[in-house]
Amino acid sequence: MILFNEQRWVPEHTPASRKVITMSNQTRRVPTRFRKETRFEVPIATVPVRGGMERDLDAMKDRLTQELLRQTVDPRFHPAIKQAVRDAATLAWLTPVPLLVLPVLAEEKARESTVQVERQYQIREQTQGIMGLAA
Repeated sequence: MILFNEQRWVPEHTPASRKVITMSNQTRRVPTRFRKETRFEVPIATVPVRGGMERDLDAMKDRLTQELLRQTVDPRFHPAIKQAVRDAATLAWLTPVPLLVLPVLAEEKARESTVQVERQYQIREQTQGIMGLAA
């Protein structure tokens, strides 16, 4: 611990803590030099204006979500399917033709997510007996 007292500091944890060191009050001016101001133009990123396409993509995302949920009998997969379609829409938006990419990508991601959820439930069932023995 260091104690500050006006212009003195005393390190408390060292054997030399009995020494008092006086700091200098001298100030020295540092000359500042400014260069000529540099200007440059920032190019504006050209992003295609998609306007109505965003609305169409959201509508397609909602339709795909409802369709995939209807095809799935087990409700424990529903949250994973919803998230998979949202992820697919995000990725599809980054492509030049999001409305063409979204349906295939959504189905693929939904399939992967249901496999993952099924695997998680299998692991949970397998370890249920072990957890019962540990308690």
